[in-house]
Amino acid sequence: MRIIRLTYLVEHDIKELLIESQEEGFFFLTKLVAEYKNGQNVFNKTGERL
Repeated sequence: MRIIRLTYLVEHDIKELLIESQEEGFFFLTKLVAEYKNGQNVFNKTGERL
């Protein structure tokens, strides 16, 4: 497993994970993407990481 630091969240980067989570009834990632897009949560505060 490789961990990389993201400087932005692009939906197509996690598309497969997003689809799989929705198919299994989990919508956390859907909410995360929506909140990131609208600026509600962009993980830019001190100590925050995505």
